[in-house]
Amino acid sequence: MRCLKAGRNERGVAFAKPEVIGPIMTRKVRVTSLQRSLADLITLFGSTTGHHSVPMIAVGGKLVGIITQSDLVAAFGRAAHLAI
Repeated sequence: MRCLKAGRNERGVAFAKPEVIGPIMTRKVRVTSLQRSLADLITLFGSTTGHHSVPMIAVGGKLVGIITQSDLVAAFGRAAHLAI
């Protein structure tokens, strides 16, 4: 897979050239399972991890979705609303 790398030439003119994604992608990806509790997910999105989304896998390692910080906040918001 390729993406575009932006830059400027010696004249200061902006350009974009194809770049291979392999060298810039994250190889040691943190994942979570469908059985993990919402409270446990907070640690994956802590300020020290820098993660904004985490792949979710099923038994056997199949990717079934991606959970984001926004998903987590929305879930806690729904739970708080139901508790009122």
